[in-house]
Amino acid sequence: MEKRTPAKLAAPKAEWHDGPYCVIEDTKGCEAQRDADDSGDSMSTPGPTAGTRLSHDDVFKLSLFDFLAYLGKRVISPGGIEGRDRMLDLLRPRPHSRLLAIGAGSGQIACHVAQAYGCKVAAIDNSPRRVSQAQALVKRLSLSDRVHCEVGSINQLKFTDNTFDAVICHAVLMFVPYQPALAEVQRVLKEKGVFAGLECCWKRLPPPSVREATNRICGAETLDFPALYGWIGALRKAGFEAVRVTEHPFRAFSLQGFLEDEGWANGLRILANVMRSRPNRMRMAEIRSHFSTHAEYFSYVVLSGRKPSARNVRQELIRDWT
Repeated sequence: MEKRTPAKLAAPKAEWHDGPYCVIEDTKGCEAQRDADDSGDSMSTPGPTAGTRLSHDDVFKLSLFDFLAYLGKRVISPGGIEGRDRMLDLLRPRPHSRLLAIGAGSGQIACHVAQAYGCKVAAIDNSPRRVSQAQALVKRLSLSDRVHCEVGSINQLKFTDNTFDAVICHAVLMFVPYQPALAEVQRVLKEKGVFAGLECCWKRLPPPSVREATNRICGAETLDFPALYGWIGALRKAGFEAVRVTEHPFRAFSLQGFLEDEGWANGLRILANVMRSRPNRMRMAEIRSHFSTHAEYFSYVVLSGRKPSARNVRQELIRDWT
């Protein structure tokens, strides 16, 4: 089994806050507003299934996301189903609009959006195995006329400029250089099209030991996410307007969040897969211990921003030059 390169957590790029979770709304020409606030599938990579017996070393070589997928977890994202719904509330897709789902995993969110909102959805994921699962789900739900799934990367989207009315992104930006990725997202959006995402966030500045442990446990090739103000800065730098960022408690490994996302039936299947081998039990105990012990540092954010019209861009350029 191929050995993974340890993740490198970049140093935080934003100012930190110790107060309550907050909401920032940013529109051009308006001051940021902060209010107290209280929270699919995510980026996935090829990996073994739960029926495959792995050695101790192989279990601990898996990235966090691959390990959860190996156990049979279906919803692998910082905010779970609650975060997904918060993200879609910001997006509010229109019937018959064209939507791109990045990091669509096994297709759950793409099919949900198509069914709930009547959109036409292009779903991409970087894992051929997960895309095959998504295609099977689309066929089973008779959604082939509304959902198309293919292998793709946010780093180089295979779509022409101004293609989509909306783009959603589930826990993908934190695994790639997010500034150029946001530029790609804006490129494929139509004028006044809306982007919404769900990503991890530092709630407060962690000590080096916590960042190093997070690096080791996640085990991705790259891992870089800022604090609340870093995310809003990234969206603005990419040229989005009407930016909105909300921060919420990280509940991915709490019992309540787990059951809400997976339900009792799949929850019991996952528990059985955890208990079937000592390496599985050890790895899960390490993950839960890390995120529960250091819960004060972790949160997740729901992001949204609108691509400005060409007229607004011209006006902005004129203001910059006068």
